[in-house]
Amino acid sequence: MIKTFKQYFLREQAEGRNIVLFPGSFKPPHKGHFQLIENFKKMAGDKGIVNVIVTDPSPKSRRRTPSGKYVPGQVAADILQRYVNELGLRNVNVKVAKNAVGEVYDFVREQAQPGDNIIVGVGGKGDDKARYSGILKSVPEGVNVNIEVADVIGGDTGEAISASQFRDVLDNPTPESILPYIPERLRDNQSLVQYVIEQLSNLPSD
Repeated sequence: MIKTFKQYFLREQAEGRNIVLFPGSFKPPHKGHFQLIENFKKMAGDKGIVNVIVTDPSPKSRRRTPSGKYVPGQVAADILQRYVNELGLRNVNVKVAKNAVGEVYDFVREQAQPGDNIIVGVGGKGDDKARYSGILKSVPEGVNVNIEVADVIGGDTGEAISASQFRDVLDNPTPESILPYIPERLRDNQSLVQYVIEQLSNLPSD
């Protein structure tokens, strides 16, 4: 049976899209962050969309290296986008926002469509989930929203990997010092490793 455009449109609208919103500061991005992106992509499915929203830190929220440098949001986003491109992940978008929390709320209120299934992916540390509890009160009719708390990812030694550990080596990054924080499948990519070093070697300190 041949469906008309209207029938097709209504079916697509009813089925909706699978969208993951993954906000964070990624100061700097490490292999644990990227593994979460891959996990969320699997959750969304082949045709699903993952929107990674990188907060550009305000002066008060900047986390610094021992010498006082910090990772701008655009640097973090560029590194994550390079990882995405190198591994060929489709429908994974990385963008920078002044306020990632507000960006998530705005997306649900203004861009979600009836039939959409939206997952808000949050870290398992601190009160990340609480920041998004109010979103369930402003979900448009016909849109399904769930908050998914991600498991903490372990490092090479099995212990939880953290951005603070990564910042400790950024005053003088070398291949040896940053490799534990790069996704395993990309560690043999010398041009990628050099790219990350270059991005993290000229961080601002003001």
